Amino acid sequence: MNNNFEDSSCRDTLLYVIKQLNASLLPLSCDFQEHVFVEIRGKFNDRNLIVGNVYRSFNCSYDNDAKLRDTISYICNKFKGHKLIVGDFNYCKIDWKSWTGNNDEAKFLSCLRNNFLLQHVTEPTRFGALDEPHTLDLTLSNENFISII
Repeated sequence: MNNNFEDSSCRDTLLYVIKQLNASLLPLSCDFQEHVFVEIRGKFNDRNLIVGNVYRSFNCSYDNDAKLRDTISYICNKFKGHKLIVGDFNYCKIDWKSWTGNNDEAKFLSCLRNNFLLQHVTEPTRFGALDEPHTLDLTLSNENFISII
């Protein structure tokens, strides 16, 4: 399922869902474009599961960062049940051990806290030849139903 595959002005996000899951695309009326969210009904202790995939570019504007936070808040407040949001968020200045960051990173962390979201990735996901490792790819949930295999 994808959100806006025909729009060539932005990168797109894609989410593969097996047919046997009773899933439907969530049409969100938000301005942040690079996301896709689906709702999987009734398979998780009679609670629905909202799954989202997000891409935030490195050179994301302040306005688009605000739209991303608004999208996350909307999902967390509008839909009941489990929430799982994954993707490439590209916040390279967040210290996930202390949950601290500057400017937009701090606003993003505040959004996660305000929506009671946990961040599960504990190791760096991006390594550059000359750069220090960063945790840019995140797995967020509203409950601790994520386990390390």
